[in-house]
Amino acid sequence: MGGYWICDQCNSLNDQNNGRCYKCHVKRGEAKPQPVIPGAKVPPAASRELGQPPATAVREPNLTLAVLIGAAAAVFFTAGWYWFEAGIKFGQGRAAWLVGLLIAATVVVAGTVGGRRRVSFMLPVISVALTTAAVTAGEYLIISHALAAADVVGLPASTIRLASIDSVTKVALAYLSTDPLRPLLWALAVAAAWLLPWGLLAGSDDA
Repeated sequence: MGGYWICDQCNSLNDQNNGRCYKCHVKRGEAKPQPVIPGAKVPPAASRELGQPPATAVREPNLTLAVLIGAAAAVFFTAGWYWFEAGIKFGQGRAAWLVGLLIAATVVVAGTVGGRRRVSFMLPVISVALTTAAVTAGEYLIISHALAAADVVGLPASTIRLASIDSVTKVALAYLSTDPLRPLLWALAVAAAWLLPWGLLAGSDDA
């Protein structure tokens, strides 16, 4: 098993295969046996002596930027989704998955700006939370517009009428039987919001 032992004389980390300290040349175990520390990071001085690259710190993701820029992106993409659905009558809820994918990509870019590549559980959580809010708000606006358009012929998309939560909920639940693909795309949006940031960050960390 890989590891390093601590010199009792100068407290330097040494490769466990070396019998003497690289720095002060004291023989290992001369005063007392030294424990091996599995996976210990080698300091720069020792790494040069051992021919190994020094350990480099990995920066944490920028969660503040991920939240702020991700929230702005969620508003922008939700507005675009609503405009396509209500304004030009295109989509029928099919853009939900794309909204989740775009929000996830934005959160990843914002959170890893400046070379911050450490895996963080919070980035996927932020992405999922923003995507869930965006899909919920988008469907609420789209269904509300559809209900209002049933009473007002030619209702423009710029005219936003909010239906009651009960009415919107009933229509959304009806999709389970009338248009099952639509709820499936909501789930796909949330799945993409988690898998994209987690997969990219985990892959970069392993590399």
